[in-house]
Amino acid sequence: MRILILLGSPNPAGCTAELCKPLRKELNTAGVEFDYIALARKSVEPCLGCSTCQNAEGAYGCPQQDDMQDIAEKIIAADCVVLACPIYTWYCPTAMKSVLDRTYGLSKNYGTAKNSLWAGKKIALLMTHGYDHDYACTPFETGIECLCKHAGLEYLGSYSVRDVHGKSDMKTPEAVEGVKAFTKMILRSIGWEEPSLPEIAEDVFPEAVTSALPKTSETTAEETDLPDLPDEVYYSVLELLSYAQATGFKLDGESTVPAVKHVCRLADHGDNDARFLAARYYITNSDDDRDLQRAVTWLELAVQAGHKGALNYYRSLQSE
Repeated sequence: MRILILLGSPNPAGCTAELCKPLRKELNTAGVEFDYIALARKSVEPCLGCSTCQNAEGAYGCPQQDDMQDIAEKIIAADCVVLACPIYTWYCPTAMKSVLDRTYGLSKNYGTAKNSLWAGKKIALLMTHGYDHDYACTPFETGIECLCKHAGLEYLGSYSVRDVHGKSDMKTPEAVEGVKAFTKMILRSIGWEEPSLPEIAEDVFPEAVTSALPKTSETTAEETDLPDLPDEVYYSVLELLSYAQATGFKLDGESTVPAVKHVCRLADHGDNDARFLAARYYITNSDDDRDLQRAVTWLELAVQAGHKGALNYYRSLQSE
C-alpha cells in the first residue's frame, strides 16, 4: 500500500500544509508508506498539447524533461493520490493544474498507445477555502470527478476546512479529527484493515494488558517491579499504543507506563528495536523537550545502525 500526497499550494508552509500534518501523522501511525510532494518546490511546465505521450505505449511519454517525470512515476506507484490544495478562483492553483494537465500522458485515449498507466487508482481531495464549502469547492470537485470518470479512476471524495483566521483554523479539534476520519476512509479503500484493540491485546498477551502489567497509581514507573516477561512483550505495548491512537481507543495509562519506561531503558542500553519504538512513541505523543531530545538521539543511533523501521520513519519525518 502506498499513498501519494501532492501539495498544490504556492505556500509549502501555509494552511493546506498545516492540514496535511494530521494526514501524514495518521499514515505514519498506520505504518503505510507515502510520498509527500510540495509542488511549489518543483518545476512542472504546462502541457504543450503535442500529444506525443499518446503514442508511447507502456511509458509516460511526455517529451518535457522536468519534475513531472518523477511525479508521474510516483503516481504510477501509488494506490491512492491525495490532491491537497487551497481553492483559488474556484479551482486549484497553477502548479497543481499543470500536474493535472500533464497526467494526460498517463491516459492513452487519443493515439496509438492503448493501455492506461493509472486506471483503477483512487483519488481524494483535501482542500482549504475562503467561502463556504459548496460555493467554493464544487467547481474543482466536479472537474476531478469528470477526470476520474474519463480516466477510469475511483473518486473517493473530499474533506475541506474553511480558512477564516489562517492556520489556527486548521488546528482546531474539529479540523484535526476530520482529517483523521478522512485518512481512515482512504486507508480502508486501499485494503488497510483497522485493527481491533481487543484482538491485538489478545495476540500480545495471553491475559488482558491491564492484568499483565502492574498498576502504578501508588508508585512511580521507576519504582515499579516489572513482571518477568520477554522484551518483545514490552515492544508490543508501544505498538499497541500506536494502534490505540490510530483507532481512537483509550488504554489504561497506568498499566502501560511501566512498559514504556522499560523500552526506554532498553533503548538506553543499545537495543535498536527499542530505540526505534521509543523514539516514535515520544515524537508522536510528547511535547516535553527532554523526551524529544532523547527520542531524536535514539532514532539517529538506530538509523546509523541500519535499522529499517527507524530509517523509514526518519525519512518520513524529513519530508515534513
